[in-house]
Amino acid sequence: MEWSIRDTRHVVLIALIVATLPMLIYPSDFGVTFQMSMFWYALLELTYYFSVGLILNRRRSVAYTAVAAVLTFASRLVLSASFLLLLMVLEQMPASGAFSNAFNTFKPAILLFSVTAPFLFNSTIQMMLPGRVSRRHLHKSGTAPIIYTSTSTPVMRPSPPIPTASITERTGSELFDHSFTGAVQHVGGYSGVLCAMLIDDDGLPVATWSRGEWDQDLWSALSKKIINDLLETNIRTGTTPLNTIEYTSGAHRFCLYRAADMWLLSIADVESDELEKIRLHQAAEMIERHCQEKFSNLYSSEAGRQYAGSTV
Repeated sequence: MEWSIRDTRHVVLIALIVATLPMLIYPSDFGVTFQMSMFWYALLELTYYFSVGLILNRRRSVAYTAVAAVLTFASRLVLSASFLLLLMVLEQMPASGAFSNAFNTFKPAILLFSVTAPFLFNSTIQMMLPGRVSRRHLHKSGTAPIIYTSTSTPVMRPSPPIPTASITERTGSELFDHSFTGAVQHVGGYSGVLCAMLIDDDGLPVATWSRGEWDQDLWSALSKKIINDLLETNIRTGTTPLNTIEYTSGAHRFCLYRAADMWLLSIADVESDELEKIRLHQAAEMIERHCQEKFSNLYSSEAGRQYAGSTV
């Protein structure tokens, strides 16, 4: 699993914000007290994290959820340790007193960290601890897809043969293999993404990546049709051409992101968070930068950019 510096900054920022919140009310506890030893409270925490994990990671195995619960507990301890440092620095409290408050005495902080930890760190743990998603979720039905023409007459499309590799790549020139394919794989590096591809101006896949069985030719053609229909709406209404398209269907979310006169398609779990969009943005920047370097003369004009996008 690919871990970027931006992902690290995102996690650190969230942890600092949550760890700072109890300082707004310290030392008032507002009557939040409960008598329980640290051992039994830790056991109760792990049970809570495991129960929440069964819901958030319902397509993962029980063993995966158990390990995720332990990592969530460790993340909660990091939040308490951050709160300890804040007490020592801002309240000039000795280490022993700060430790007692952060891990045992000041119950509002402990309760806040415990309740929010599984929701704050679930996506991060998924990136740190990739697990196998249920095959039932990724398996594509053997029924041939139906494409509706403008006459509303259904046309059956034969089911494609099962690919021999889980990762398929197709480029128009060996020159672009590493750049375009690397950008698409960067999107697929997020655990929630099931399929990613780069689609050219003709609706053909330039580079593809998939986890499981996905008909890349079908999805690239359908995505291009959606893009053309919406662009025609932009022209008729005189509005700014669109740069992103997002919609959900069942347990999947589909995102289309413009990248240098081409489009990045991401098919992900509907529960995936903003990290998927961050990776789409980063991949688009990689593609844009690569095209500008290889077509520096063509990219000085709109016609040149369109030509460059059609030659890949």
